[in-house]
Amino acid sequence: MNWTAYHDLTSAEHQARFVSLYTLGWRMITLSVYGARGNEQYAAVWVERGGPGWSAVHGIDAAGYQLAFNNAAASGLRPVLLSVTGPANDPVFAGTFEQTSLPIPLTRFGLVRGAVTDPATIDHWTDQARQNGWYPTSLSIYGNAADQRYAGIWEVNGEGVCWTTEGLQDTAVGYQARFDALAPTSVRPAHVAVSADGGLFASIFRDDQLDGWVAIHNRNSAGYQQEFNTLTTQGLMPVMVQAGGAGSGARFAAVFARSDAREALSWRTPTGPVTVTAIDDAMRLKMQRHRIRGASLALVQDGRLVYARGYTFAEANYPTVQPTTFFRQASVSKTIVALAAHRLIQDGRLALNTTVQGILGLTRPDGSAAPASFNQVTVQHLLEHTSGLPTNPYSVEPSVASAFGVALPVDGAMTDRYMLTLPANAPPAMAAYNNWGYFLLGHVVQAVTGTTSLVAALDALLFRQLGITRIRQARTRIEDQPADEVRYHGTTLDIGPSVVEPDRRLRGTGYGGWWNLERDDAGGGLTGATVDVARLLAMLDVRTGNPVFTPAAIGNLFTLGAAGGGHGFDFAAVHDAAAGRYYGMKGGSIPESNQNCVRYMTGDISMVLCWNRHGIGEGSAGDSWWYADFPAVLNEARAHAWGAGDLFPAFGMPSFGARQGCLSLLTAGWRVPAGNRDPDMRRGPGSG
Repeated sequence: MNWTAYHDLTSAEHQARFVSLYTLGWRMITLSVYGARGNEQYAAVWVERGGPGWSAVHGIDAAGYQLAFNNAAASGLRPVLLSVTGPANDPVFAGTFEQTSLPIPLTRFGLVRGAVTDPATIDHWTDQARQNGWYPTSLSIYGNAADQRYAGIWEVNGEGVCWTTEGLQDTAVGYQARFDALAPTSVRPAHVAVSADGGLFASIFRDDQLDGWVAIHNRNSAGYQQEFNTLTTQGLMPVMVQAGGAGSGARFAAVFARSDAREALSWRTPTGPVTVTAIDDAMRLKMQRHRIRGASLALVQDGRLVYARGYTFAEANYPTVQPTTFFRQASVSKTIVALAAHRLIQDGRLALNTTVQGILGLTRPDGSAAPASFNQVTVQHLLEHTSGLPTNPYSVEPSVASAFGVALPVDGAMTDRYMLTLPANAPPAMAAYNNWGYFLLGHVVQAVTGTTSLVAALDALLFRQLGITRIRQARTRIEDQPADEVRYHGTTLDIGPSVVEPDRRLRGTGYGGWWNLERDDAGGGLTGATVDVARLLAMLDVRTGNPVFTPAAIGNLFTLGAAGGGHGFDFAAVHDAAAGRYYGMKGGSIPESNQNCVRYMTGDISMVLCWNRHGIGEGSAGDSWWYADFPAVLNEARAHAWGAGDLFPAFGMPSFGARQGCLSLLTAGWRVPAGNRDPDMRRGPGSG
């Protein structure tokens, strides 16, 4: 592709270039006006490319731009590029318009910062964009510190691109910290505007990708030229160039890539040993609708693994998801730990009325005794979320570190002791979903087994007997992710001060800006492959020769879960105690990371489903399609003749044995009652 670029041109020079290149059929892909009012300069990149008719304006004031916008819209042209410089009361505009058959995108200028309820603020239109399915494509910051103004264009987000404009007033250092937090999470700067004095940066970050992109910022004119010379010799071109300030105070921000074409997401042939096209099509439709790059599905029937698939809808160089790819299990970790607790109860090593303090013997950070109410908390209270303890151990890490006089990160034992200093109610309390309660339960399981980690305890109680090898402790930081772990993707692209590093650098929320998964243990700190998690569901079907549970223990698990809630489930039911027909489901979510669910039903299709993106319809607005029953998949699975095959051996786990060892109830008439949904599956940090 032929292209040309320039910067530091006067208005007359820019006009001359425009006439020449426009006449040749070239078109602008980026445009910036900067410098002092009356002495503006221009930077632009042009490509030799056909396309719809277009026009441009430059060097006009606010009234002139409004008139140009009105005329363009009346002629069916949409605004594409918009740049503004100068003082708030006398700005200079430059922009382009392009012929379109689509609705004219929202375009605003003169915006200030303020309440989302105020249409005069950019915050309001950002909020409206979130609510209406738009995304920002152009952004400009002008005026001065006493009167900062913004202009922007928001278009219909037809592809569901994830984005953020949280960085509207970053200093150069602040923007760099934001970039360092977001760029490793498969997010790029799509547009970085520079204030009229060159000191502030307003950015749009998005999750769509450009081939080989490199970003720079806070360069003066000579520094930008030097970067330009270096990067273009490497086969890159500038695809976004913005500047602010005048003379030696001018500062540039730019993105270079091999082209300005966004990399398309494409559907790959699913991985796994068996193909059922109708099931794969249901997964494909949802992944394409919600821009989900990776998913994994495992289906169990009558103690057998009948389906195992990895799904990928992503860029060309994106890792292909396998059935054995690890996904963070989030609050499904609670299901796994509850099974371990019930194994200890079955074996007489733990009882429902065992007190937590009797096992852990906790003190506060200063060494003082635990509150009297904590001494009354039992294992059953933890299993059923009725402990009355504080529920949310997330984001307390800095306070924990301060209480112990140590640097971050902190561990689970420190967190337990710190949480004792927070207000609590005496048990039994009204049921309230309690993440810390399951932290404690995992620590009880670990203490009773005398193991050095939660995973070691689970291995001794569950995994070893079942041949499970692909469930482990999750890792928080992106640089610590093993190669067989899926990549995770946020929706609003949030960042926050690290809770896993002493310097509290900014991190993507899913990678340390909120979560400390190494500490989270049973509350949400496990990761695993769907086929291995499905092994736990298949085990519940086995009533003869079960290597973990007796039939009575399985019945006790579901009876307690149905009566008191919890016990590793969001909802449990006993459909027929005499016949041993049970139902249980659990969902999990780590905001800005992933979400997942398990569904068990005796004699029906049991399911493990993991997505590597968060915020894809958690039961809201009629969009609960995937949690916890996913009818589009289950109905196809029920209609399929699975035969007698078992896929567990293909993944290193032996079959459970003769089918008569499993309770086979193929009536398929049992369903979870409508409206039973997970109180855990709510948006926002701390949902587990």
